[in-house]
Amino acid sequence: MREKNKDYPSFVLPVQMEIGSEKESEVTGRRNKERCAAFISRMIEKYGKEVLAEIEKESVQTEQNGKKTSFTN
Repeated sequence: MREKNKDYPSFVLPVQMEIGSEKESEVTGRRNKERCAAFISRMIEKYGKEVLAEIEKESVQTEQNGKKTSFTN
């Protein structure tokens, strides 16, 4: 566990970065973004048609009821 620094409150930790770790952090962040994008892409491919069909169905129902379409419930 890190030793508490008396210059900071106990809930704030000082940020200490080495030059090498900053580059590693950028690479890790980019890799995580790519993994997230790939996951979202797979989910859209897998469930996209179902979701669009459901949105269309709800849109038609709300138009028939004379209400505006709202995507937030």
